Amino acid sequence: MTVSCPHCGRAFVRSEHLTRHVDSVHKRDRVYTCNVCGKEFNRSDSCRRHQQAHKRAANTSKPTRGERTRRACHSCAIARTRCSGGECCERCREKQLRCTYGLVHLQHPTTTTTEINASGTVPAGATSSTCVSVTGASGADLSGGSVVGSGAVIPLSASTIRGPVDAGGDGVPRLDSESQRLEYDDTFAEEVDAGLDQLPWSENMNWLPVSNDSDLAMLEEFELSTAITGSAWVLPGVINVNSPLTSTSSTTDVTNIAPSRRKDSESRYVDGHGARKSVQRAKKLSKAPAETSWLRDDTFCFPQVVAQAFDDPTNEDGIIDNQSYNTILRYFHSLCVSETTLWKPFDAATFPGRSYLSRCVVLFLEQFTPHFALLHNTVWTQRAVPWPVLLACMTIGATFDEDSKAQGCAHALREFLRRAVRWCLETDTALDRMPLVQTCLLHTIAQFNASSDDNTLSAVADLRLAMSLYQTTYRPQPLDQIDPSQTELLWAAWIQEETHRRLQWFTWLVEMLLSAARRHVTMPSLPANIFRLPCAIVLWKADNIWTWNAAFDNVGQGPELLESLNSLYIKHRIPNLADTTQNILLTYAIIARTEEVASTAQQALHDWSPTPADGDNEVGSDVDEGGESVGTKDQWLPANSTYAAWRNSACDCFDLLHWQANSEIHAAKGFEGPAILHLHLARLLMLCPYRDCMSLVSELSRRHASGAENVAATQLTGNIIKWLTLDDHKGRLSLVHAGAIFWYIRRYSLALHHEPFTIYVATVILWTYGLYLPQVRSALLAIKDSRNRRHNERQQDFSLQNDSHPASSEESEDDDLIPNTILIDRPCDDEIIQAFVRKGHAMTAEMSGAGDICTPRGLRRVLEEGIKLLRRSQYVSYDKAREYSQNLHKLAQRT
Repeated sequence: MTVSCPHCGRAFVRSEHLTRHVDSVHKRDRVYTCNVCGKEFNRSDSCRRHQQAHKRAANTSKPTRGERTRRACHSCAIARTRCSGGECCERCREKQLRCTYGLVHLQHPTTTTTEINASGTVPAGATSSTCVSVTGASGADLSGGSVVGSGAVIPLSASTIRGPVDAGGDGVPRLDSESQRLEYDDTFAEEVDAGLDQLPWSENMNWLPVSNDSDLAMLEEFELSTAITGSAWVLPGVINVNSPLTSTSSTTDVTNIAPSRRKDSESRYVDGHGARKSVQRAKKLSKAPAETSWLRDDTFCFPQVVAQAFDDPTNEDGIIDNQSYNTILRYFHSLCVSETTLWKPFDAATFPGRSYLSRCVVLFLEQFTPHFALLHNTVWTQRAVPWPVLLACMTIGATFDEDSKAQGCAHALREFLRRAVRWCLETDTALDRMPLVQTCLLHTIAQFNASSDDNTLSAVADLRLAMSLYQTTYRPQPLDQIDPSQTELLWAAWIQEETHRRLQWFTWLVEMLLSAARRHVTMPSLPANIFRLPCAIVLWKADNIWTWNAAFDNVGQGPELLESLNSLYIKHRIPNLADTTQNILLTYAIIARTEEVASTAQQALHDWSPTPADGDNEVGSDVDEGGESVGTKDQWLPANSTYAAWRNSACDCFDLLHWQANSEIHAAKGFEGPAILHLHLARLLMLCPYRDCMSLVSELSRRHASGAENVAATQLTGNIIKWLTLDDHKGRLSLVHAGAIFWYIRRYSLALHHEPFTIYVATVILWTYGLYLPQVRSALLAIKDSRNRRHNERQQDFSLQNDSHPASSEESEDDDLIPNTILIDRPCDDEIIQAFVRKGHAMTAEMSGAGDICTPRGLRRVLEEGIKLLRRSQYVSYDKAREYSQNLHKLAQRT
């Protein structure tokens, strides 16, 4: 129920909102006028604050050196009022309050501070991860680095601290124990603080620009390759590849993480308050499964325990009838046991009973089908599922069995399915093409987390072959040519058409995910022959003609693809989506469209425009002054204006889809569906060089101890360095979504096939950011300073041209209240995320139980959290999850 304004007709949900609207907009009986400029206000406190601003402007002279001009004092920050700055601000002087500046009021409770005693040594019991707090007469704190204002942490260097700096055995720069006094360089602090201003807050966060060519030239002039080799650029918690894998010095045992580290309140948004209660069981949150042994790819057999545990011959009510079970058993003996088979026989002829296979199909229907609805309900009620499709459903369902003994059964079923797919493609000509494609698609999903890339690539090749054979024989029956009175025939034709549409969409979606997870799988283009998205799930699940008719009248067909993209890109409106699957498909359609723009931008003749005089050019005129052919020079994609605009627009589209998903969350009483995870993953795939980060981690985890040196930032690819410095806005935005993935997996994981890859990507991005940001921070601040000067020059030129004074930014008041830290793996207020994306170089990114992720302890904890999630019992049948876990484990032992 809404209430309307009697003056303008505007509607409000709550009556107090209407009262406030009428008092502030329509009532003019109480007007307060400024006695200086004559400006009118409806509230006396607003007028009083305005007059105080005039008073401060009249009495305040140019701030002298040492005065605070950008950060509020402790008392003003708590009261959320503007601070005048100075040794003692006006508000604290009038109210006789203690005027203090620094980090004490916003310091994270997990941060441990150790005071240096008079002898200059650290008290006993302090660990290597303990921060050293040095407080001088000026009140400036040094916590692992120079603190500028109240948030920016700068690496320790010779220009910052005058005194001997010793690099410890673990590569962490330490202060000399004989040094009893550290001098803080105020000049350096002022230079850094002057570079912290950025763009106005009114600009869209997704459209914050990438640094231009001048910033790129500055980055090249910074000489990272030589500067990083200095003592001030030693890696924090450097990865020493000479250390053995079994080393336990100052390293947490990641195989058995104590369950007491997680509080019960972490399953809620706010500690002590109920909001979005987790659906995960307590045992999943607190207990990590024991590490299981690797299964050899060339050894297959069904475990005897699993084969007999659920074998109940008296049970006749299973979803698999005796005829289907005997058919599958016959093909098992033919393809996996017989000596005449083309493949190596299984080690044993044991095969699971019908009850266990029925249980696997039930797991498939309960945990996989709601999020990947490929088969219609009628094929199960009519028992019309062909045996290859039924075998594929068993294989997918076996991966959801969290029993460690069922791991071998899932492994053997995948091999059985692989042989069945090859046999059907080569010899079984009687099988219908649509069930064959469905089997190949489910087989590709089953091989999504295979340890061998060959199995995955083979599954993709089989899927593409089966799809090409199917498309050559598929003949659709138009629904408008069917007599409306023939409802049964109309429903059957609609099921056939919708199954065809879902088969094509899900095939495209699986290939999109595989192209992100596997480097050797090419990304498919945006489907051009699919004009509609799949229908709503309520229409698809209709099990009779009457239910289907009623649902069709309410929701109708699925929305058109081009119309939905047009609504997102051009109109900036949420399309009429009625299903989570539609949201997910649109998410990856946006990625595919952006990749098409990237591919076009990288073509050799993209930037060249033909002219009539092109044919008259002399020989060699196609070579520029630098000696390179036009368009052949490799370019950094975010610096391309066309690609940058499309990427920014894609982020706007993701935000619209995220709002749509949030509405579904409210309808589901707080449960976050799979669309949320896909939206977080989509941001990572688009906003950061995740492939370079994964290659870096894989290279470090494969390194041997023979003759290798410590890894330095010079080994980073250029894309990662530019991502941390020139594209820092998108880098910090991707950091927010990487932390949100941890929040989602801990509470709403569905054990789907793409989740291990998502966890691994999020962990790798957080680790890369935390490891190398301290080393490139000086270059980042120099670029910020240069960008700030250019912005101020443009503002002054604009003011001179318009004969006006530069307008003071209203956002400067909000800058005083920017927090110093952000907890990236917990839900954050939108204003905090905005502040972190825009001015995050002056903030500290923290993680639950880890503190600052840029510290050695924080880096280890990030890896440990990723390992703990990957080793959950729900991922026990995913070989790739164990491989990801081992890569992170090796990295954690060397960090």
